Amino acid sequence: MRWHILAGERVDLWATTEEQKHWIPLAEAALRGVEAKAGWPVAGRVTLRIYPSVGSYRDATGESGNVAASTRGTVIRAQPALEETTLRHEMWHVVLEAHAPQQLPDWFREGLAITMSGTAPGSTERTVARDRVRQLVARYGEKNVLSWAGGQRAP
Repeated sequence: MRWHILAGERVDLWATTEEQKHWIPLAEAALRGVEAKAGWPVAGRVTLRIYPSVGSYRDATGESGNVAASTRGTVIRAQPALEETTLRHEMWHVVLEAHAPQQLPDWFREGLAITMSGTAPGSTERTVARDRVRQLVARYGEKNVLSWAGGQRAP
């Protein structure tokens, strides 16, 4: 597999074809939107790696074919059928991982990314996480819930 690396202002796109370059402005906009909503900037560059097939994605990431994309630090790894909502969800993970304390539970991270991006949960476990975060937002407000994800204590 031969990668083409295309650079945007803050996002580097790794793709096996240059026809994927339309993802750069979409990723840049998603990053800016998430940073603005969360109130936290991401230092450095974000990498969006779009694999040419589900098989190559599975082989490279260890994820199942049912996982459309995954994020490690500032690297988003995606299947070829990437959707904008999935990209926005993964950008939430980039921003969360840049600021969340290590002990922040996985269910909270995932539930917050689903809630804030408006993506479908996709599984019972993720639905439960989303619903728990929605309940917290309803009770304490979005700003407070986001502050907890950024390392501030809950009331």
